[in-house]
Amino acid sequence: MCNFFSALVTRDGCVVWDANETSHEKLVAKAGVKDDKLVDRDFVRVELKPSGAQLFDDPKTWSFKVDEKGTLPAWFNEKKARVETVEAAKACLKPLAKNFQKVKAFVKELPELKWCKPDGKPKKEWKLFVAPTLNAAEDAAWDAAWVTAGDAIRDAAWVTAGDAVRDAAWVTAWDAIRDAAEDVAEDVAEDAARDAALYAYCLLVKGKVDAKHFKHAEARMEVWRKGYCLRCDVNGVLYVYAVEPAKSKEAKV
Repeated sequence: MCNFFSALVTRDGCVVWDANETSHEKLVAKAGVKDDKLVDRDFVRVELKPSGAQLFDDPKTWSFKVDEKGTLPAWFNEKKARVETVEAAKACLKPLAKNFQKVKAFVKELPELKWCKPDGKPKKEWKLFVAPTLNAAEDAAWDAAWVTAGDAIRDAAWVTAGDAVRDAAWVTAWDAIRDAAEDVAEDVAEDAARDAALYAYCLLVKGKVDAKHFKHAEARMEVWRKGYCLRCDVNGVLYVYAVEPAKSKEAKV
């Protein structure tokens, strides 16, 4: 699986990359280079990837990986190749610099959200299910969605997601929801982390990702911001669930 920034380092020292492409094989095809030998080959596949759960917008701190390290040609100098690849990655990321700041602000906000504590103002377009427990409410939402869509259920916007910033948002959201609601099931936390990761990615590439995908990711994240939980979507309709509000006790006369 290719990482966020993939490139080819050629024998003459050039770094071949494409801001819209992470596949080495597609880069090979676009560059028109021959991939017909391993020993003393004319190019080397390299990758850069942010490390762990931290959101690094400086490629100098990212991990550097080369393919077929045991058979690197004599002309390949890893230190020089890393420096050149980092410079290429900076050029690739430059148009997204402002978006990186938005992603950082979003990730910082996650621990402050009222996870699983509904604000009592659900959106009219949601299909909302409530029950005495979160698990029961989730089951109700899932059962209704299954009847509606069967095998066609899918998360339409998830296909747009990449690896650049998902880890940071995913881990932060997972930790935040588990801290806020200790009895929350792992699948609930996983759903929340998934949607936070998706939204973080869409924030990063806003302007490049299709507007409908961005709006879909934004709508999914709004469910969690408002304290509700999201089970899935069916044809754009969000199936939302929550613990039913406690009934107020009438004062005894």
